[in-house]
Amino acid sequence: MIDFQDIPEHKANVLEVVAKLTAKYGEPSCGRNRATFIGKNFVFKVARNGHGEIDNWYEGRVKSEEYCKGRIIKMGEVSVLVQEKVKPYFECGLTYKQLPSWVDFIDCAQVGFDKKGVLKAYDFACN
Repeated sequence: MIDFQDIPEHKANVLEVVAKLTAKYGEPSCGRNRATFIGKNFVFKVARNGHGEIDNWYEGRVKSEEYCKGRIIKMGEVSVLVQEKVKPYFECGLTYKQLPSWVDFIDCAQVGFDKKGVLKAYDFACN
């Protein structure tokens, strides 16, 4: 079971959403602050703690050509970030050295290509 460290009083609601997403998309990839479920065209990011909630809020609101499009949706009482899915650069046969310099500012070069072949960051939050 995924550890949801310091999610506030709605922890039971979060676990219910996680169970639904796991049933549909399988086990998530988990970072320090969020659990990410990968669908066909979108990813769903569920906060694991307060930092994850801030990260979701930020990624759902910041708009830029270099960032994946995202928005916050409500699943019951839980806010979930839905973000466009991209193909990570390393799955496209590229090396880090072949990426543009702006990628240096993205944690762990978490970037990939969208359906139109545009390189975008998929994890660009602060935490």
